Amino acid sequence: CSRSSASSCAVQLWGWQVRGDVSAAASARGGTGGDGHGLLLVGAPAVCSHVLRVPALAEYLALLDELRGCPSPPRAVLRAIISKACRSAIMFGTQLSHAECARVVAELGRAKFPFQCAHGRPTIVPFLELPPLP
Repeated sequence: CSRSSASSCAVQLWGWQVRGDVSAAASARGGTGGDGHGLLLVGAPAVCSHVLRVPALAEYLALLDELRGCPSPPRAVLRAIISKACRSAIMFGTQLSHAECARVVAELGRAKFPFQCAHGRPTIVPFLELPPLP
């Protein structure tokens, strides 16, 4: 990676295997096939069972161009992780034992944003309604 461009390095770091000039494709805003830049995807990473194919790579190349090669997590990776986190979460209506409730409350106490999930949905529901102040 030391002889490669920052974009090539970032693409390899996240698991894409490509043939061609990643820097040229990144500066062409996502040139990943059929656009004359000669970039060919030969291997794609999988995140949470979701394979990051050409659209995810094109989006990442555009992001790298926007950030001038500064490495950043691909948006497709973040979306996959966020989706997995919500899909594996405790859903409303799920019955929990007292021990499970205590564990969840303790874990929420350690979270940076305990009142919402990664999508912004509430994780805590009020149990009582307070009267308005006089």
